[in-house]
Amino acid sequence: MEPIKLHEFRHSCVSNLLASGLPVRVVARWVGDTEEVILQTYSHLIPDEKDQIAQFIGSLSGTPTISQ
Repeated sequence: MEPIKLHEFRHSCVSNLLASGLPVRVVARWVGDTEEVILQTYSHLIPDEKDQIAQFIGSLSGTPTISQ
């Protein structure tokens, strides 16, 4: 079994922070990268704004929403 590298923990941490919806600017500043670097590397993990809007509207009406 190969030893786990520190960079792998960093990647997992950044991935989880972005997937949870934290702003790119905040995550980039925390890990010492630029927003551009974060977006180039992790953009596929950033929640779609349409899904966030649909969830918010659904929470107001009590109607469950289905994201695509």
